[in-house]
Formats: sequence, structure tokens, C-alpha cells
Amino acid sequence: MTKDNEELKKKMLEEEIYYEIEVVDWIVRSDILGDGQLMKTFQNVAKGYDRCGDNDQVIFDYTISKLNKNSEEEVIESGKDEKFSMIDWNTGKDQKFSSELTDDLGFPVKERINPSIDLINDGKFTHAMKKILKSMKLGEQSYTILQNSWLQKHDQEAIEKYQLGDDNRLKLSLHFKNMMHIEDYFHDGTCYRKMLKKGNGTASPLSDSWVQVKIRITYNKLSKDEEEEELVHTKEPLVYTLDEYTFPPLLRSIMKTLKLHELIEVHTILKDECIPEFEDDAHGLFKKEWFDKVGEIDEKTGNQRWIVFYLEMIDFDTPENMHALEIAEKMPRLLRIKNLATKFFQKKDWKNACKQFQRMYSHYNLKDIYNNIQHEDEESEQYKSAKKELEKLELQSLTNILVAKSKLKDWKDLVEFSEKALKMDPTNIKALFFSGKAYGYLQEYEKAIEILTKVVELDSSNTDAVKEIAKIKKEKKNYYEKQKEMFKYV
Repeated sequence: MTKDNEELKKKMLEEEIYYEIEVVDWIVRSDILGDGQLMKTFQNVAKGYDRCGDNDQVIFDYTISKLNKNSEEEVIESGKDEKFSMIDWNTGKDQKFSSELTDDLGFPVKERINPSIDLINDGKFTHAMKKILKSMKLGEQSYTILQNSWLQKHDQEAIEKYQLGDDNRLKLSLHFKNMMHIEDYFHDGTCYRKMLKKGNGTASPLSDSWVQVKIRITYNKLSKDEEEEELVHTKEPLVYTLDEYTFPPLLRSIMKTLKLHELIEVHTILKDECIPEFEDDAHGLFKKEWFDKVGEIDEKTGNQRWIVFYLEMIDFDTPENMHALEIAEKMPRLLRIKNLATKFFQKKDWKNACKQFQRMYSHYNLKDIYNNIQHEDEESEQYKSAKKELEKLELQSLTNILVAKSKLKDWKDLVEFSEKALKMDPTNIKALFFSGKAYGYLQEYEKAIEILTKVVELDSSNTDAVKEIAKIKKEKKNYYEKQKEMFKYV
């Protein structure tokens, strides 16, 4: 301190009395509602911003006490590493229910689906606990005094459970240690995803990635005392290619959202979503009979059988985008998609067959195939030969889409894709035939007959086209007769 400051301090001390205060420590309090009803005192202020939400499961230590009018404390109960689900299952407020689920799932659904018992609270804690936990940050230690008037209005269950008199207040001492996010995956109460361990980074697998994953499959417990029924537990990671469809549809969808080393738990009642489109010959998992009990209701407990998957993402690849490949590398990628579509076609799964053929054609439609981003020599024989083969494959993808669309009776789309095929090859018999057939179903009879007549002119042995013309002429005649009858009195 300078001489001038010393003199100023001396002068001030002679005229007034001052106190020099050193703050050694302090207590942080928070009025949660701003009205003195819920007063929180921090014992350890958490760092960061992580709070639990409505769909989280939290792990915490707790002590519940009641205070008398003299603030004397009586411990009621305490516990360590307690789990509590923030979802309010009892009211169904956080769960949408669809009345069509009975038909979709193939078993009777009452008012609402009971979630897997592992996700339900057992009634141990009341609304007050949830209210305080939602105000806390991860790692926080604190105690909150809840006024009797607030409990009377908002948590009558706590008044009765803890036998609180008019002069009693409730004290909740909590240490918020961990939390796991629970997501209602389809927003209809049929599938829940719980994060057990966060993953690393921001990347996730693509639809055609291979994934290396550890898998455990169990049925949920029907009661707390029941032993878990384990179907499989792979000690070593297994490798699946997602677009080979040997991995269940539900899990494929979820895997494409996981990060590296993420560990999750999936509870579902969707039996069909657990069975892959093609058998898992490589590893022998996901057998149809494994899921026979999904949806069954236990007569003794009234609870329902859910299947539970534990998935840990060990590794995955992210294949290079089609547009970045050299032209010779694009053909094998397209043929792989074509082979997959053919497998679906052989199963008479027209929807998935069409999906894969359209996926194949999308690479042409998005200009991925002929973009030459690698600046290859377009005049070379190798490049010209590869391009010619790719052009053939483009037309094949379109004509295969036409067959699938015909099976699906998607006539408007069929017209659209036949036009694309005919731009490439105006005399393509298959494209002309399906175009004419589609126009017939769309009641554009003249156009349909004109196109199918062209098919016969190009290929006089095409009996399918001849039969289709006869059929459409008959339908045209019936249509105009009905129209004439309908309007004869107008």
C-alpha cells in the first residue's frame, strides 16, 4: 500500500468505524420454485450442465428425513446406488398409445402396453423425489427442505407414506451419481432404448457399413425375484454387414445411430422387428423361435414378455461414397445391391426388392456413376468399356423396378419409371409392355392400347401383350357402357 493510501486509511478510520472481512467459505442455497416451498442447500456443486430429463433413469444415493417444528431430524430411510426412472408410466402422460397396435402386433393389447418391468419404478419413491432430481445436475450433492403446504398440494402420497403431521417438513438428501437416457424409440410405447455408456466421437455406421458388435439377448423379468432368461451372450464381437439383412430390422435402424464404443439396452415388444429378412447363417443368431414368447401375458403377475437386447459397438467402417470411386470400382458395388434385390425378389418380397432396385438406380439418378470425379481418361478403352457395362446395368435397374412396381400394383410410379427406361431405349419391350399395362389400370385405355400395339409390332410372338390388349379393350367397353348408363337420364 502506498504512503498516500495509508494516510487515507488512517483518516477514514479516525472519522468512521470499518470492518475488514475475509470470506473463508459459504453455503449455496437455491429457492427452487422462488416461493420458499422447496429450499435446496448445496453440499457439492456439480460441474457441467448435464441434468436428467423426463426419459432418463438416474442412479443416486439418498436419505429421507422428516423435520419437526424445532427442525429436529428423524431419518426415515436411506439407500445407495438406487435406480429411478423419470418416465411417469402410471399416468401414461409421456407415452402415446395407438388403438391399432392390437392388429399390428398380433396379440391383444388392453388400454395401454405395460413396459418392460426393468424400466418401471416399483413405487418406492413419490413425486417429490422426481421433482428434486429434475432440479439437480450430474454429480451434485445437496439436501432440500420441502414445506408441508407444498406436499399437501402436490404429493399427498408422501404425506401418507412418511406419516407427516401438520408440523412436519420433509428433507431429501441426494447425491446424483449417474444417469442413463431412455428413449421411446417409435413414440408409441413398443420399443425403448436405454443408453448404458456413451460412445466416442460423432460418426455412426452407414446403411452399407459393416459393424463389429457384442450382443446379449434376454427376456425381461416378469417380477423382481424372477431369474433372467438369457438366450445368447457373445463373449467376442461379431461382424455383420448391415445391408446383407441378416441383422434384425429394428437393430439395423438403431445401429446406424450408435457411436464407437457406445453400449445400449433395447426393450421391445415388436416380434417381427427382431427377425432378420435372411437367416444369420454366419453366426446362427436371431432365430425365429427365440421370439415366440414376445407379447405373452403372465397370468400370475399380469406383466408382459418383452425381449431385451444389449448391444456394444466395438468398431465399424464407413464405405467410401459411390461418387468418389473410380469407374471400375463402381460396378462391383452396384452388382452387390442387384444381388441383394434379386434375393428379395426370389422370396417374393416385392417391397424390399423394389427398394433395393431403386437404391441401385438412385446412384445413376444422383449422377454418382458418370461424374468422373477421379479425372480418369474418358477416351481410354478401359473407361469406355466400363461405362458401357454401367449403362447396361442402369437400364436393367429400371426394368427390374418396373417388374417390382407391377407386382406392387403401383401404377403411377410404374408409368414414371417406364418413361425413364424408354428415354434410354425407346424400343425396349419390357418398358413398353409395363407402360401399356399401367396406363390400362389407370383407365387411359387409348394410350394403353397404342403402346401395347407397338409391343406386338416389335415382337409378334409376345402373347402377353396380345392378351393385355384384349383385356383392356373389354375393360374399355364395360367402362363406357357404365358411363352411358349412368348419364342416360342427365
